[in-house]
Amino acid sequence: MHNLYPVEILSLALRARGMGVYSFIQGAAGSVQNYGIAVDIDKLGYKIWAVYVVYNTLQLIASYFVFPETYGLSLEEIDVVFETPGVNPVKISLNIQKAKKRRAVLEEEVDTVGAKA
Repeated sequence: MHNLYPVEILSLALRARGMGVYSFIQGAAGSVQNYGIAVDIDKLGYKIWAVYVVYNTLQLIASYFVFPETYGLSLEEIDVVFETPGVNPVKISLNIQKAKKRRAVLEEEVDTVGAKA
């Protein structure tokens, strides 16, 4: 699904340029992985798996802080996440999700109190 992420978050005006950058980075990373690994295998042998574990862990941590979570957000809320100038998209998406959870809890409490009355 990571191939669909740039398409989803880029506006129509930026989509071609953004996908070009994305494809370049993907191609460069694929070349390093395919052709650079032979040098590392000669030096490290079977221990090359440790390099992959560390690298993938770093990517996972970086993606947590760089990619905003859009699960459960409406299209209008996603638009706010990506189009608000000067705001970190990750923080604003988390704040919107927290606000939605609080609202759901408050509505549930109001329904519970209304049912008792």
